[in-house]
Amino acid sequence: MKQFKLISIGAALCWALALQAANFTVTNTNDAGPGSLRDALFQARFNGQADNITFNIGGGSGAVQTINLLSPLPRIDDYGGGVFLDGLSEIGASAGTNPPTTATLLIVLDGTMIPFAFPPNYRHGIHILSPNNTVQGLVVQNMPHDGICIETSFPGSDNNLIYCNFTGTDVNGTMVQPNGTFQNSGLWAGIQIICPSGGGGVANHNVIDRNLSSGNWAEGIAIQNNPPYPNDVAFNQVTNNYCGVDITGTMPLMGNIHCGIYLGEGTHNNTVDGNISSANGYDGISVCGYSEMGWYTNNNTISNNLVGTDVNLMALGNINHGVNIGAYGQQAYEGFAQYNRIVTNTIAYNLHSGVMVWENMPFNNINADWNTITQNAIYYNGYIDPGYIGIDLQEDWVTNND
Repeated sequence: MKQFKLISIGAALCWALALQAANFTVTNTNDAGPGSLRDALFQARFNGQADNITFNIGGGSGAVQTINLLSPLPRIDDYGGGVFLDGLSEIGASAGTNPPTTATLLIVLDGTMIPFAFPPNYRHGIHILSPNNTVQGLVVQNMPHDGICIETSFPGSDNNLIYCNFTGTDVNGTMVQPNGTFQNSGLWAGIQIICPSGGGGVANHNVIDRNLSSGNWAEGIAIQNNPPYPNDVAFNQVTNNYCGVDITGTMPLMGNIHCGIYLGEGTHNNTVDGNISSANGYDGISVCGYSEMGWYTNNNTISNNLVGTDVNLMALGNINHGVNIGAYGQQAYEGFAQYNRIVTNTIAYNLHSGVMVWENMPFNNINADWNTITQNAIYYNGYIDPGYIGIDLQEDWVTNND
């Protein structure tokens, strides 16, 4: 799978910042108190400089350490230089040579015991509202809302790195432990970058790399905007993640209940490259605007992904389309998606069409124009109905040449 050089540069930058950081060590699995993760995040939040949070709980035993949260953790919202939250620092944990497949993670954050009686949009596992943070090496499961959330802020929740985490699975990456357990309160994700309704700010140039995000309600990875300017969510990278499959990339893991990867509500200029997005309940990848508000989801690049197959190109189709431009599963037909590029992907074995492009005709006849679909391998789609085809314009099967 392709790996962006930006990742190593970003990681090196984060380590350089960490050299000047205040250091906090998590030494127990208590919900609160000295040596707890909650205490470390609280101190980092008000420290006013870069912070490095490491783990030393098992004393080198190699045993899994589970932190059962009784309430949401403090948000990461300090503009003093960023937080490096490093689950891989626990002795015995490792990303290996090719995460997520080779990762051994030992720090588990479990949200089963977080009650409903907390303010809305504040029940995520890790909640970031500031720039230059790194979160790596954590298993985040059973959270009421998102597993890991980057929320917009002013002057910006930019340049964050989410690397080598498991969201929505157990510590072995083989069983579902979904995030988004409060399903009726919104559409959540294993990992999400979002400008929420009623919120504001910027979240640009973030990298979500080499994570396992399966079994979540509703998306594996989601990026959502809330225009107009100055609000903006753009120029983010989703690279080399496994969405909907297990840690090996060869078995379905109940997928994600909706889409493997979702770009919507006017986000733009994002890159989705080198991921596996298969066995999900809706689409492998959805790129959808918001017609009611006139928000265009534009200029995103979907490249080098396996959509509907496992890592060995065997069948693990998504329940709806492989790549869906202008619609979200069979639930929302919005259109308003232009100038997106679908290039050099393998899109196969999906139960409906390989690529579907939907235009919202009541608004106009150009709101899903100028999308490029080129150099993809598209085959064996349409398992439910042979009427579904490789590339379908307007979900009406074969389109006459005008």
